Amino acid sequence: FQSRKSTILNAVGLSLYGDLYRPQVTQTDVITLGEKEGSVQLIFALKNQYYLADWRARVRKQNGEPLKQPQIARYLYKLTNPDFEGEKILLGNKAEDLLGLNFDHV
Repeated sequence: FQSRKSTILNAVGLSLYGDLYRPQVTQTDVITLGEKEGSVQLIFALKNQYYLADWRARVRKQNGEPLKQPQIARYLYKLTNPDFEGEKILLGNKAEDLLGLNFDHV
């Protein structure tokens, strides 16, 4: 059982960097037991512009069997509005490039 603070830090770490603050926990450990996939989305602002960091993982096949290799993806979008409803423009760079910080700096 994780504290709420650890859960929030792990969600931020996954969405921005694809990494977790607790080294003994893997990315697939944060997906609810029995679920096929999970995701974390984080909206943040930088220099009066809004961004969406999106982490997604699929750990099970359609029939419920575990995948040999989880399918993990991260996306970074520029938003036209500070919510999930506005237009999303996919950026080619990663959050660490945009922020100028990597996981070890935070």
